[in-house]
Amino acid sequence: MTRRIQHLFLAWLVLAVAVMITVWLFPGLEVDWSPGVYMAIAAVFALVNLFLGPVLRLLSLPVMLATLGLFAFVINTALFLLTDWLMDSLHVETVWSALGGSVVISLVRAALMFVIDRRH
Repeated sequence: MTRRIQHLFLAWLVLAVAVMITVWLFPGLEVDWSPGVYMAIAAVFALVNLFLGPVLRLLSLPVMLATLGLFAFVINTALFLLTDWLMDSLHVETVWSALGGSVVISLVRAALMFVIDRRH
């Protein structure tokens, strides 16, 4: 059980770092800095993805198949915009910023998790 909690905390930390890198790299995304703000954004984004992500992916399965999975970008963008709406400290200027931000977060998170998993 302890190992699982460590992995969840590490995944949360990696998501927070991915958000931080994305905000730093991508124009159109701003964060009102305060202690722990990236961890809070990561927690909200993770919860939004946990509860709404699978439902949206299941409901959009025919469109996902027709677009060979590219509609997943639309879903990720919508979930990122919902996170923006829920968080006062995150500001996304446009839908294109949300699209780019969600793609960069996914890529950075995947790369960081790959490196961490290879080390363990």
